[in-house]
Amino acid sequence: MILDPGSCIGCGVCVMICPAEAIAVTEGGSGPVAVMDRDLCFECGLCLRAARCPGSALHLESDLGWPRELRRILSDPLTLCEETRITGRGTEEMKTNDVTGRFAPGQYGLCVDVGRPIPGARMRDVERITRTLADQGVTFARENPVTSLMPDPGNGRLTGEVLNERVLSCVVEGLIVPGQLPTVLSALRRIEGRLEAAFTVGLIARVEDAGQRRNVLARLADFGMEPIANAKTNVGLGRLRR
Repeated sequence: MILDPGSCIGCGVCVMICPAEAIAVTEGGSGPVAVMDRDLCFECGLCLRAARCPGSALHLESDLGWPRELRRILSDPLTLCEETRITGRGTEEMKTNDVTGRFAPGQYGLCVDVGRPIPGARMRDVERITRTLADQGVTFARENPVTSLMPDPGNGRLTGEVLNERVLSCVVEGLIVPGQLPTVLSALRRIEGRLEAAFTVGLIARVEDAGQRRNVLARLADFGMEPIANAKTNVGLGRLRR
């Protein structure tokens, strides 16, 4: 994102909109003017779309170049990821398993949403998570943008050039079997205090009857976890299983 100080009138609307806290109003030669810290900017485009700058001082940079372009891919929901051919931070929807059938009975889908609810994550924190999951034998989703940044998904390392990039959030997705769940959750707990970014963990399980449901809940209860009140049930309307 480009902020032209010569066109800025110092109203501060973009400061309130920016989720990255990358914009501040300072005193210029002829009055208040907004300045942008490009290192903090997510390239999400929210300031341009929502702030409606009265001075037309905000402009989308057409060619960010790599690896900065990754910020826009993972932060701007209107940007297409070339590797996955979809928009957004993860796959098309791992939660619509009732329709897509990505996870068979006896398998769990695992997602780690990094950067929310407190906005923002450096990709180096994302790599700490992916390397931890790889050590536990997690199979990463090939359709996921983060997986496309791994030269070898078997070790979870991201390509070094992206590690300092800052994104609004991203979703790491993988596949495990029930027996892996305790070690995976324990490993994530061990590293959470060493990360600057916040993250949440999601578990996707096929439940055919009440007994299977109780079994899944019991596994989570062993870690002091229980489904939150606003948990989703995705019925997957609008697509047929092939």
